[in-house]
Amino acid sequence: MGAIANINVDHLIGQEVGTSTILKELARGGMAIVFIAYQRTLKRQIALKILPKKLLTPKTAKRFQSEAESAAILSHPNIIPVYDVGETDDFLYFTMQLVQGKSLGRMVDMARKNLLPSRRTIPIEEAVRITIKVLDALHYAHGQDIVHRDIKPDNILLEKHTQRPLISDFGVAK
Repeated sequence: MGAIANINVDHLIGQEVGTSTILKELARGGMAIVFIAYQRTLKRQIALKILPKKLLTPKTAKRFQSEAESAAILSHPNIIPVYDVGETDDFLYFTMQLVQGKSLGRMVDMARKNLLPSRRTIPIEEAVRITIKVLDALHYAHGQDIVHRDIKPDNILLEKHTQRPLISDFGVAK
């Protein structure tokens, strides 16, 4: 995570960004921080991803913008939709659907740690269901001339109640 791990963002809690208010930090990636925010206009919680300008280089700015644009033009039930993109004095940002649930990577890790050896893998029916939906979403994205280039379990989120897989993080898409 490098420099992103050392950035203090506590002062951003409560700050208004576009039509949203930042509520709390959710996660950190290689170059960005994701928050839970409240979108005042539609009265819902969303995810707000920021790239602090102190980490900005032409390459990171282009990659961040590309992630927002790539995901925004894709409309598929298994790809997280992007709602808005913008800039403040301190950071670039975009907003997207907030997924209540966990990543496929977390699901696999939890299964591996199960006390019962027979439950240390994901059931084959579940694995096939997730794989088919992810492949359908990738096929759709490829049809739009977008290649994700970073498909891994941590970039596939599973909704808590429906277990619907959603592809996230188009940061290295091309």
